[in-house]
Amino acid sequence: MKTGFDPDFDDLPKILPIFPLADLLLLPKGRVSLRIFEPRYIAMIDDALKSGHRMIAMVQPIESLAKDSPKENDDVDNDALQLDISESSIATSKITGHWKKRMQKLRATPPNPETYRPETYRIGCAGRIISLHETLQQQYHIEIKGLYRYRIAQELPSDTPYRQCEIDFTDYRDDSDIFEIDANHRKALVASVKNYFKMHKIEFELKLLDGLHDEVLVTSLAMVCPFSSAEKQGLLEAQTLKQRAEFLLDLLTINLNNNSETELQ
Repeated sequence: MKTGFDPDFDDLPKILPIFPLADLLLLPKGRVSLRIFEPRYIAMIDDALKSGHRMIAMVQPIESLAKDSPKENDDVDNDALQLDISESSIATSKITGHWKKRMQKLRATPPNPETYRPETYRIGCAGRIISLHETLQQQYHIEIKGLYRYRIAQELPSDTPYRQCEIDFTDYRDDSDIFEIDANHRKALVASVKNYFKMHKIEFELKLLDGLHDEVLVTSLAMVCPFSSAEKQGLLEAQTLKQRAEFLLDLLTINLNNNSETELQ
C-alpha cells in the first residue's frame, strides 16, 4: 500500500547506495527488518536518512561468489521478515522450460570469486527506511519497505565506505499497482505452502493465508520461504504476479516431491 511518505515514481533518485545481502529477498510492498552493525553500513544508513528519500537498494550477491564474501547477511533479522498487509497452470513436478533456462542463467559463475566487493545481480529492489532503533551496542535495527525493483545501470566511483550505483527504474513503473491471480492457482498455492510449512516445521498462522490479498499472499510466501539465492532472484525477476506465483508454485512442488522421494528411499 502506497503511503504519503513514499516518493512518486518520477521523483525516484537516480543514484542509490547498494546493500548486497545473500539469501534475502525484498519485493515491492514487502517489509524486512535488518540489524546493522558494520561501520560501512552504519554510515550508509546515516547518509540515507540525511538524503530525505531514506532509500537504499537491496541486491543479492551472485551465489557462487557470495560463498567467499564477508557474511553480510549476518545483518538480517531472519525472524523479523514480514509484509505490509494493510491492503485488504497447476503445479508440475519440473520447472518449465522458460524458468529452467532462467535458472541456468542465474547460476552462471561470476568472475573474481575472492573479492570482498561481491559481484551482484543486476536487478534488485529499492526500499525506504520506515523505522530505526538504536541499541546500546551501537547498532541499528531498521525496517525497510520495498518500493520498486530496479536495474543497475553502472557502479559509480565513490569515496564512501559503501558502494553506490546509478539505478534505472524504467521497467518497473507498475510495481506500485495492485495485481491478482487466478482463483484456482491461488487455491493450489495455498494448499502447497501449507504442506511445505508442515514438512519444514515452519511456524506460521496458516489460517491467515486465506484472508490475504493475492499479491500480499504471493509476496509474503516468496520472501519467507527458505529458497536458494538463485531461486529468490528468479522470483524477484518474474515480470508479472502471475509468473511469480507460477514459479513459486513450481518451487514448492519440486521441494515437496523431492522430500517425498527421499522419505521413500
